[in-house]
Amino acid sequence: MPISVVFADDYEVMRRGIRRLLEADPEIEILGEAKDYAETMSLTAARSPQVVVMDLHMPAPEGFKPIHIKDLMLKTSSRLIAISIWDDREANELAADFGARVLLDKPTMALDLIHTIRRVAAAA
Repeated sequence: MPISVVFADDYEVMRRGIRRLLEADPEIEILGEAKDYAETMSLTAARSPQVVVMDLHMPAPEGFKPIHIKDLMLKTSSRLIAISIWDDREANELAADFGARVLLDKPTMALDLIHTIRRVAAAA
């Protein structure tokens, strides 16, 4: 059975790249893509993917807090993989605030994304 994935990034070129990576793997089923936190939350709530791959730095609706994503991941039993251009202490702390299982930096993400999705989906 394929691993269901939702992914989110505010840059279309990143979404296209992520889509190409994921479409190349027959063990992954893309349930949708989002361009901001609001779309990510709506899509995740509606589809309950096994894994959500999400950029940490996207447009946020008024009053949005990382705990909203963290709570949604618990509610839907989804696992979050955070992605960011940065891989520093601040990005790691923000990823933890979102409840991410892993933080991947965008420059090397193409090398690790599929493996990380499989590993996170298989984790108990």
